[in-house]
Amino acid sequence: MHSFFNFVEDTNLRLQKLLEHSFEAPIWRLIPSSTNLPSWVVETRTPKQDVAYYYCTVKSSPKQLVTELSWWSGVETVLGRHIVFHGFVQQDLPFHQGIKVVDGESGKLLWQEDFLVYETASETVLWAKVPTGNQTIISLDVLSGREVEVKSSLENKTNEDAPLYFPQENEHFLSILEFVKSLTNQTPIKAVEYLELNEGLILSYFVPNGKLLDNYLLATDLNGKLLLHQQLTTQLKGIAKGTFYVSNGLLSFVQDRNTLIVYRITSNA
Repeated sequence: MHSFFNFVEDTNLRLQKLLEHSFEAPIWRLIPSSTNLPSWVVETRTPKQDVAYYYCTVKSSPKQLVTELSWWSGVETVLGRHIVFHGFVQQDLPFHQGIKVVDGESGKLLWQEDFLVYETASETVLWAKVPTGNQTIISLDVLSGREVEVKSSLENKTNEDAPLYFPQENEHFLSILEFVKSLTNQTPIKAVEYLELNEGLILSYFVPNGKLLDNYLLATDLNGKLLLHQQLTTQLKGIAKGTFYVSNGLLSFVQDRNTLIVYRITSNA
C-alpha cells in the first residue's frame, strides 16, 4: 500500500492531451491495450440494441470495425492491434463462449473458434478452455489460432496501472475525502478509485446530485498541485468501477458518456 499524500518537491506530473473524439452513440465500454502497443477499443451501444466497435491508437482516430458481431458479443481483451471478441453460450446468460480475433488496423478477421472459452492472453499467445470433458486449457498463437507449446504459466501480463478501489467503509476513504475537499470544496461519497504514480496522483470520486450521483476525475502532481479536474458523468444511479485507465504512460477515460479523451503522462524529473 502506498503512503498517502507524502508529497515530494522534485517530481511533477505533466499531462498532454493527445486525443479527444466524440461518438454519436453512448460508449458502453473503453478497453485499453494490455501490451506495449498503445491502443483502445471503444464499444458503443444504443437503446435499439445496435452495437459497434471502434479501434484507435494515439496516431489514428477511431475507426469503426466491420465485424458482423451482434448485440450478443463483447471484447475479452485488446493486444495491441489484435482484438479478442467473445460470444455467449446463450442469450440473456452471462457465460462467454466463442473466440474471434480481429486485426484492428485492417479490420480483418484473423481466425475464430466457436466453442472455445477465452481464459487469458499475452502479446503472442492466447489461452483458452475446451468447455467439455475435463475442460483442458490449450495455448493458441494469437495471429493464426494454431495450437502452440509454451512453457510460461497461464498468466495475463498487462501494462496497465490498476487503480485501487476504496468504498466509503475503507479506512483510507476519509483521508482521500479530506484531500479532495481541500482541492475542490467537494465532498466525495460512496467510493473512490485512486492511483498513485511516480509522477503524481489520479483519482475518481462521486458527489451527490439530488438522489443521483455525479462523477469527477482529478489529477495532481506530487506537490499536491491540481492539474486536471473535470466532470466525467452526471446523474448516475449508482457508483461504477473502471472510470479511468492508465496504461503505457497514457491516461484514458470517457466524458459525458460519448467522448474518449487520452492524455500522455510525463514528468520533469
